[in-house]
Amino acid sequence: MPGRVRRTGIDIVRINNKRMSDFNKTFEILPIIKNDVRGYQYIASLYYEIKKYPPSKIGIDYLKCRRFDANLSSALGAILDLLTNEGYEIWILNIGKSAAGVRRTLTRNGFLRAFNVKTDNQE
Repeated sequence: MPGRVRRTGIDIVRINNKRMSDFNKTFEILPIIKNDVRGYQYIASLYYEIKKYPPSKIGIDYLKCRRFDANLSSALGAILDLLTNEGYEIWILNIGKSAAGVRRTLTRNGFLRAFNVKTDNQE
């Protein structure tokens, strides 16, 4: 399927390839997530919110996110790996043009490469 890659159960897809109704639950990432206590608390709360649902297909939607500080990507990656090990199928949604700054940040620090997402070297 174009626009979709897998690594340990995590899928990255543009939303036009997948309907929101294909997911048991979708979680929108906040517009601004900074490298501060509230940012880390948000990542932790995301894990606990997802855990309220039985293992299923879950979407993490970046459509409204305009800033995601690079230091938080390790915390996010850790919870995504933990969730996939617990049987969840995690999909990262809308990390394309609408969230270009976030995509650039996650490309530069290697987060997207760790999940085998193809990126342009200029990002």
